Amino acid sequence: MRTFLIFTLLFFLSWSSKAQFIVAGKIVNKNGNIISGASVYLKGSYDGTSSIADGTFAFKTTKEGKQVITIQSVGFKSIEQIIELTTDILQPIYVLYEDEKTLETVSIVAGSFDASDERKAVALKPMDIVTTASASGDIYGALSTLPGTQTVGETGKLFVRGGDDYEARTFIDGLQVESPYQQRLEGIPTKGRFSPMLFSGTFFSTGGYSAEYGQALSSVVLLKTDGAPASDKLNINLYSLGLGIAGTKKLKKSTYVAAFDYSNLGPYFKIVPQNTTWVKAPQTSSGSLNVINHIGSGLSKTLFSYNDDRSALDYPYYGYSKPNVLLALDNKNIFIKNSFQTNLSNGTMLKTGIGFSLDRNDLSLDSLIINDKFISGQIKVALVTRVLQQISLNYGGDLLLKNFDENIKIMEVQQKLGFNDFQSAFFTEAEYNLSSKLVFRVGVRVENSIIKDNFRLMPRMSAAYRISDHGQFSAAYGIFYQNPQTQYLKFTNELNAERADHFILNYQYKVKDRLFRIELFYKDYKNLITYSVPDIPDPANYANNGYGYAKGLDAFYRDSQSIKNGDFWISYSYLDTKKLYRDYLLYTTPKFFSKHNFNLVYKQWITELKSFIGISYTYAAGRPYYDANKPANLFLSDKTTPYHNLSVNYSYDLSSLTKIPVTFYFSVSNVFGNNNVYGYNNTFNSTSNKYDLIPVTPQANRFYLAALFISL
Repeated sequence: MRTFLIFTLLFFLSWSSKAQFIVAGKIVNKNGNIISGASVYLKGSYDGTSSIADGTFAFKTTKEGKQVITIQSVGFKSIEQIIELTTDILQPIYVLYEDEKTLETVSIVAGSFDASDERKAVALKPMDIVTTASASGDIYGALSTLPGTQTVGETGKLFVRGGDDYEARTFIDGLQVESPYQQRLEGIPTKGRFSPMLFSGTFFSTGGYSAEYGQALSSVVLLKTDGAPASDKLNINLYSLGLGIAGTKKLKKSTYVAAFDYSNLGPYFKIVPQNTTWVKAPQTSSGSLNVINHIGSGLSKTLFSYNDDRSALDYPYYGYSKPNVLLALDNKNIFIKNSFQTNLSNGTMLKTGIGFSLDRNDLSLDSLIINDKFISGQIKVALVTRVLQQISLNYGGDLLLKNFDENIKIMEVQQKLGFNDFQSAFFTEAEYNLSSKLVFRVGVRVENSIIKDNFRLMPRMSAAYRISDHGQFSAAYGIFYQNPQTQYLKFTNELNAERADHFILNYQYKVKDRLFRIELFYKDYKNLITYSVPDIPDPANYANNGYGYAKGLDAFYRDSQSIKNGDFWISYSYLDTKKLYRDYLLYTTPKFFSKHNFNLVYKQWITELKSFIGISYTYAAGRPYYDANKPANLFLSDKTTPYHNLSVNYSYDLSSLTKIPVTFYFSVSNVFGNNNVYGYNNTFNSTSNKYDLIPVTPQANRFYLAALFISL
């Protein structure tokens, strides 16, 4: 850490004694939409920088006279322009045009998907995620249609390449989000806490990701808040489940974006019967405030988010003296973050971030009461600089503090559990463009945690080679660690971090708006948590004796060119995975995973009818389940029936009737009402002296959503 601070200080102090000129501007595409992350430099020198979130850039140089400024961004034609450095150059706008040979500059894509094409997102505005029929406006629902993911409908969370849901971590503007999902009672599917309207882009990595990110065994979801909302606006959304309001106000150097949403599933459940007896149907109140400030040549983005989730149901406590007991949950979550990005005088980009989150749960099950509180805070600093014209360096560090407290009360008996953790990390990563055909990225991440107090070294390597104007190969390798989950650390601090080693080989072919990619992967698990009996406060019950693997193939094809005003993608995943972890009796395939997963997503804009139609179809092969009536050597040997889900959504523009922008939206999932079964729970029947198999099913065969989106 001392070395890191010295390097940072040197960069701040590296001012030249020679005369300096400022070169500044803004980079957009032909439609005026901002382009962030574009490379800007003076040809034949190391002076340059990258455009930040609002498309602007600025750097200082000691060069004089006629110079050539070069601007490059993947997917666009590079431009070169002669400038005269006798004074500061404050060119207002540089326009980049799309390059039909989109892979002319090679880029590393192994393990990654750009799940929200920003150029299309601008056209769709806040409707980007909503247009995926099966997603119902949920970020994670839309990501689940991409290869590498699994259909685990009973949770609603993201499962990636043989990894449990906790192995996929979410980051907002580079800062870790401890609780990205709404809190739900056991067996009730959840969704993401954050509206897709908050973000300008979503980057989804299924493995082999950058050394900048840690504490994720399988995957990272990187959400990028909007740095440049277009104009003042007010949106009112009326749902069949509730209502929402969002507004944007732009001032000279700052922008304020506020939103509030309220949903109550009670009235909906009265119309559409559920498989659960609800005492209080899920109610959610949420609000957010995003403040964007231009400070000098930098951009500051502050996000405040609040969620309040409440629900209660009659829980079928099989084998208990009562047929049903009251299960209730009250969850409150606060997330606050600030990120700042600016260009320093020597062309180095400085990125800083600070985040805070509070998650509080009050759970009651008959006479059992559990109150827990999880607090986390993070500070992060990263710098991106051009060492040579072909080499860029990304390095920095972060500090993460966690505190968990839990109070358990059963009648008059009380117990307190909890833990504290302090994590520090340093990363450095260099990308070397050897030529227009070959690029390497080599990095390392070092982490330390006061839990077990040991250092962890994680190398990350990747490369890409362009074999034609439209095709390229990519490969990636990395070691990834993740600390044990809260449910284990509250009982013992003697556990080591779990580990996964990633190996990825990728081929991608892209022509205009057609993309095909296929990827082979292998993941080797070590130090997985094992225990004999779940949820008991005995440290000796828990160990790092687990292991496993996941291997397979992911294929993806997207085409938004062949059909006029149409867009579709097809994804397929083959997964072979086994683990010995948790309280598993054998080394076997976990119950969440199926060998074959297939998704078809189709979207059609019908301009003559002012309508949009979306169709999504998902197939998943049967998942393993355990029949406790069978011997232990047949643990998880049975399979459920395959999963089928055809979902449809429809939108109609009512603006010509209402004289203001109004859109009607309707969606329905599982149109054909398939009786999907996710698995089975075992319940002992004292009368038959055998275990009854209780199917785990959706709360209802279909889910309906209707809405009016009003813009003022």
